[in-house]
Amino acid sequence: MSVPTHVRDTGSGCVAGVTTRNTLQVSQIDAPACCLPKGVLTAKKVLRALMTTDAGSTDIAADGSTTPVVFKIAAEDDRVKWVSSIRLVLHDANMKMDGNEFRRFASVTSGALANGVDLFVCQGGIETSLFATPVVRMGDFYDYTDDELNLVDAISAGVDLLRLDFINLGAVVALPAGSKDFVGLRVSDDLQAIDLFQAIATGAQELI
Repeated sequence: MSVPTHVRDTGSGCVAGVTTRNTLQVSQIDAPACCLPKGVLTAKKVLRALMTTDAGSTDIAADGSTTPVVFKIAAEDDRVKWVSSIRLVLHDANMKMDGNEFRRFASVTSGALANGVDLFVCQGGIETSLFATPVVRMGDFYDYTDDELNLVDAISAGVDLLRLDFINLGAVVALPAGSKDFVGLRVSDDLQAIDLFQAIATGAQELI
């Protein structure tokens, strides 16, 4: 006669059971995140991070007119990242998104930007643009909407807001650990007059 045996460590949340082959099988159950053993921390976690410059700035309302400024979500040495969507949030008091004012890019100018804002992927040193052409006016963001995935939500009522959820990247972008790959947003004009401009990357990541 055999009796099933289970040992539970309440401190780590682990359960050990003897299998039919007389081996010990350890399982992780109902443990708070702060108590998870190192092996469990390698599981996929949610990725949600502001895109930054190499210096750590998250403020896309920057001056890229002389030297373009690039904001990134980049690969790291200790983890693999998968980027599935980019959210752009732009807030300003004078965006004027109605009628002919669609040509304005916030309060920066009365016309379109000279060079624009570009969203791209850099893999193996090769850049692939996610915008067909750089965005130079507010209305250009609507070129990347569709009924099911990408969404632009704009409010023009004195205190104006535009949000672009760019979900259809063509594929989930993988950023292998230790590589130089990144998803980037390049600013090639002076956007300092904008009150707020940020980009948020979401997806998954896994420690290695």
